[in-house]
Amino acid sequence: MSRKFFFLFYLLAISIGCAEAQNGGSDPSLPDRNDYDIKRYNSENGLPQNSATGLLLDKNDFLWITTQNGLVRFDGRRFRIYDKSNTPAIRSNRFSVIGESSQGEVLLGSSFDPAGIYKVEPDYSVVTDTTRTRIPHKFLHINAKGFFDCTPLFNYYASAGKGIDTAFLKDLCSSETFVILSDNEIVVRDSGNEWYYLNNVSAEVSKLPVGFKGGGDHVFVLHGIFCIFSDSGGWFFFKHGRETALRVDKGLTDLMKKAHGLNLIIGPGGDQVIIRYRNDIYQLNLDNNLLSTERIFQDLKILDKIIATSFLYDKKNQRLFIATVTTGVIVVTKRLFRTLDFNASDPLDNAFKAFLLLPQKKILTASGILDRDKENNNHLFKEDMRPDGNCFYRAGDRSIWVSRDKRLHYYDIDFSRGIAVDSLLLDSYIGSIIEDSRHVIWISTLSSLLKIADGKLQYVFNRHPPFVTHNIESIAAVSPSQLWIASRDGVYTYDIAKDSIGEKPILPQVYARNIYRAKDNSIWVATYGNGFYKYQRGKFTALPADAQNYLSTAHTFLEDGSGFFWITTNHGLFRIRKKDLDDYTIGREDSLYYYYIDKSSGFNTNEFNGGCNPASQTDDEGNFYFPSLDGIVYFNPGRVHPEMPDKAIFVDHLFVDSVRLDYTKIHAIKPDFQQIIVDITTPFYGLEENLKLEYTLDSAGGKWYPVNKDGRITINRLPHGKYTLSVRKHNGSAGNRFARIAIAFEVRPHWYNTWVFYALLALVAGSLLFLLIRLRIKILRQQNLRLQMKVDERTSELEQSTIIKERLLSVIMHDMRSPLFSQALLIDHLHANLHKLGDQELNELFYLLKDSNNSICQFSTDFLAWYDSQKQGFSIKKENIALIDLIEETTDIYKDIAFRKGLYFNLDIPSGLMLVSDRNILAIVIRNLVDNAVKYTASGGIGISAFRKNGHIRIQVKDTGQGMTALKVKEIRAINEKDTNTTGQAFGYRFIMELVRKLNGEVDIESAPAGGTTVAVSFTA
Repeated sequence: MSRKFFFLFYLLAISIGCAEAQNGGSDPSLPDRNDYDIKRYNSENGLPQNSATGLLLDKNDFLWITTQNGLVRFDGRRFRIYDKSNTPAIRSNRFSVIGESSQGEVLLGSSFDPAGIYKVEPDYSVVTDTTRTRIPHKFLHINAKGFFDCTPLFNYYASAGKGIDTAFLKDLCSSETFVILSDNEIVVRDSGNEWYYLNNVSAEVSKLPVGFKGGGDHVFVLHGIFCIFSDSGGWFFFKHGRETALRVDKGLTDLMKKAHGLNLIIGPGGDQVIIRYRNDIYQLNLDNNLLSTERIFQDLKILDKIIATSFLYDKKNQRLFIATVTTGVIVVTKRLFRTLDFNASDPLDNAFKAFLLLPQKKILTASGILDRDKENNNHLFKEDMRPDGNCFYRAGDRSIWVSRDKRLHYYDIDFSRGIAVDSLLLDSYIGSIIEDSRHVIWISTLSSLLKIADGKLQYVFNRHPPFVTHNIESIAAVSPSQLWIASRDGVYTYDIAKDSIGEKPILPQVYARNIYRAKDNSIWVATYGNGFYKYQRGKFTALPADAQNYLSTAHTFLEDGSGFFWITTNHGLFRIRKKDLDDYTIGREDSLYYYYIDKSSGFNTNEFNGGCNPASQTDDEGNFYFPSLDGIVYFNPGRVHPEMPDKAIFVDHLFVDSVRLDYTKIHAIKPDFQQIIVDITTPFYGLEENLKLEYTLDSAGGKWYPVNKDGRITINRLPHGKYTLSVRKHNGSAGNRFARIAIAFEVRPHWYNTWVFYALLALVAGSLLFLLIRLRIKILRQQNLRLQMKVDERTSELEQSTIIKERLLSVIMHDMRSPLFSQALLIDHLHANLHKLGDQELNELFYLLKDSNNSICQFSTDFLAWYDSQKQGFSIKKENIALIDLIEETTDIYKDIAFRKGLYFNLDIPSGLMLVSDRNILAIVIRNLVDNAVKYTASGGIGISAFRKNGHIRIQVKDTGQGMTALKVKEIRAINEKDTNTTGQAFGYRFIMELVRKLNGEVDIESAPAGGTTVAVSFTA
């Protein structure tokens, strides 16, 4: 075996690049589609380059592919590409060798540095294997499970007298032709074409006694045994450097006679030897010291179109991986399902509904008779001889019953001869024929039920109204006394003893197609659009649909010997453990695993047919048969070993805002992160529908969400706290149902969400509360102090008010006592001299008495008005006042008094001059001003004027009386509401001053002794 051809050391580090395989389905452009499902992966759908040089399935079942432009890890759906553009450690993208240590480590090298060794870490990163890189003499092989270190041999033989020259040992350890048996054993060929066995534990170096030399010899290893054979037919076998005897199977010997046409390919790991002879692929097996061969793929025509560089066989799943020079990687999987059809030009000839198994492995269909094993014996019926395709029935006497032209026809056992035709003309074709436990045969059409009585077909009910609009699909005897009728509007019951049909369906508003009794006598109903149901304890339980909702159109059931239901649909075939379904209906199971099978397994179409009877068949060999829109699918369920997604889950990447983290550690994530991205992978080469990956976050309340098809989980902003991201995968097995992985992380709180902040906040809050309490106490004290001051003030004011009231009473009594005393004197004088006084004198006296009384009344009225103005709640009632009218009313009051004193009024008031004010109060003010002017003027005139000036209205009263001194004017101007020592004229001015203030006006006084007095009040206009 040429070391130059098979051996390369290479440098590799893993990138984070990932590409998804775009062509996940079968490649219709490739041959061999009847027996094999073929998928092709190249640079158009995920590979970095089309030259694949090596293949390796690692211990976790990932497929490794070496190419001329990078290393690839394939999980069955997506490619993860490792190259120097995304992995700094990689110095060359050209790979041709990938090996494995005895411990299952993936070891790598590159043409850039032949001495460099790299390994894949458990987290699927690639690091430099510094220990192996430093070893000067070593062997790594693509077709061997082991890494051989020559250093112990050099150390041992370096001592003199050990019998092996180090130069010779160096020559052996530089050989380009070798077979690694394990980490401790290797067989190498020297330059003289001699084979040597080397052991780095025992330090053995021994020549193997091979009886032939030169070309034409082939070497490989199986189960640690070194095997060598020549084109001439010679064999030698060695175990631990000693020749051993093995028997060679005749089939292998016969194959070896064709050696010149053979390609011997040693598969990855060394223990897999593949032989290609033309387009047949064989595998060498060693069992009980017998070396034999097994053909695993026959007439694989695709090999004519490719140049293969490496084969890798997955025996469990009967799958062959092929690395090619120019066409990428080809994946060939054996199909365990077969489809029978006619070689017909009309597609409708292969659209099957009801069918029946005939002797000699033949199958009756509406189109003709199929021969399962001999396609040339298929026979199509003539159009006018074809039976209706909705129902075929085999009676107890083995005769075959079919309908044609709305009549029941009887045929012999192999449908070669017609026996009879029933005379009854039916309302439609026959849809279902069954035999109950009492051997009564029941027949249904689209809307009627019939039975065989006395050898004749007769109606039980004809065109039953509910079935006229919603036709019958099938019937079933569920008990000796009851039939169930599946219709397009539900399942009805028919009581045989009472000859009555239920008025309403027991399973309403469903398009019921098939009623199936399982081996345990449980009853199952398949529907078109509503999934399927189990009937138990008088109740129907709906079973959940698959993730794609394909099971919504369930056609029929078959139960195999391993306890699985097989259910056909419009979108493929499903396999489900019946016990899981039973457990679900009683609440013991909450997650069902439906295994999905599509046409890549051997169907011509994914759309199976229902609405016919029978919609499935089994034969004596245990084969299952189902009709489809393109052929009849058959298989043996005991030989079908579904490929379950039972491998471990791996985390490829964990990113937080584009920063990669180690998912095995618990990370504290900053509180303002934007996004967490987790890339999940698991090796699975079956249909993606069967890979059920789900995740939940412990804050999700137990709800599981499906992982995206690209394997990526994206988590956006989260509140602070500790989290666990759990990922699970349904393994599809009864025992170990789930594979799980968990990633724990913590989102750090913002500074204002930390306990330190909370403690500080509590401290601040406590301090604020303390300060607030202190402040409150201080405020209360201040309020109490102000209240006390206010109380003291009010007390003082009350005391002052009492004093004022006492003084006011004194003043009032003083001011009223003089006029009252004058009145008393006048009255006494009048009483004593009434008859002595003349008329003129009496008039004068009465006038004085009247004048005194008016003064007292006026004083009382003005005082009461003033007193009211001192009360709280006193309000000014403003209105428009014509000043000329108001002043004239006032002068009219004093006209008589002024005339008797020889006084006159001089009014200077513009007509139309208006003032907005309180009329009553303003009248009191003007009246007091006029009263003072009349009272203190002996002769002359009193001028009253009003005018507008500088935005104010000014009312002025001017007399020519005795006037006042400057001191007196000052005292009057200084009058305030607390002054109590005012009498006479001053008290009148008190009224004026305070009432003017109430009207928001001002008072101005000008006076001089003997010069008269001018008093003016002004208000805002």
